[in-house]
Amino acid sequence: MSISIEGRAATRLQVETLASHFPRFARQFGDRAIVLLRADMVGNSGAFKEYGVREVVEELKQQGHVSVSTSSMGSQMLAVVSAAAEHHMCAEISATHLLPAEKEARAWAIWEQYGRSPDKLRIYKTGIAFEEAVVFGDQHFDPTTFIHPFNDARLLAHREQIFHDAIYSYPEVQHVVSPSGGASLSAALARAALDTHVLTYVSEALGSNSLSNSLRAREVTAADSPNPKYGGSAVRYMGSLAFDIFSNVPNMLSRIVTAPEHTVGQLAREYAANEPEVPMEPTALVAVAGLEALARDIPEDEPIGVIVTGHNESYTKLLAA
Repeated sequence: MSISIEGRAATRLQVETLASHFPRFARQFGDRAIVLLRADMVGNSGAFKEYGVREVVEELKQQGHVSVSTSSMGSQMLAVVSAAAEHHMCAEISATHLLPAEKEARAWAIWEQYGRSPDKLRIYKTGIAFEEAVVFGDQHFDPTTFIHPFNDARLLAHREQIFHDAIYSYPEVQHVVSPSGGASLSAALARAALDTHVLTYVSEALGSNSLSNSLRAREVTAADSPNPKYGGSAVRYMGSLAFDIFSNVPNMLSRIVTAPEHTVGQLAREYAANEPEVPMEPTALVAVAGLEALARDIPEDEPIGVIVTGHNESYTKLLAA
């Protein structure tokens, strides 16, 4: 099936063909209609995190709050910093000692771009595992203004807009694939799709499988072995809000696959060879890699869209090495 992406309705998502970025990988799918629904070119964060964060920060500002905080290894940090600076608010970030240097530098550059005082932005680093940064945020930040990275009802509600933008920009789509760490994005997509003809799928990185483990156990359960090289998606326990949503999605467990690590590495190398300036983040590559297994169970004439979540130079270089 040929794909035309000309004249598509404008949303925050960009619609591009799989072959335009991964020509070698795309060959195995022949002329199937597979597109990338790119949420990684949105705003200053270069990630889907722009969906929801800006709206929540604006709501907090309207409620009279002067500060906002989050836990992040890069993309959500940039989204929060950008929105806080724009609204003349203070910002606090908890991260780990593995926070990529270019992400931290970008945060300060955004802050300075808005003319904000350096003492109004604080970035705390603790531990190595991402969950340590999240625990720090839970314990030290104001719970009202703390935007949890993957267990925040406000973000979940706003991130359903990603699904609506996807079907508005690419109405032919019948299947939408996303990656999962804390599962907030995939849960938002699944909830938004419940009353539509579209089926949602999840691709998990090896070891970062709290979602599938939890659905099997029927309670929130730890991932087997979250890998820090996958950045902020290396979550040990998925969000309880996302679990509640998935518990009400029929046959969801059958639509979750594990992305082979060697395929993720091949995609990282292919992308880096063609477009080294703005590498897709590992979680985006995990979603693309999941196509190998998912496409076998999807009729060839039914279009598939893959959510591209963000980009991250440091982590993707590790995968491509």
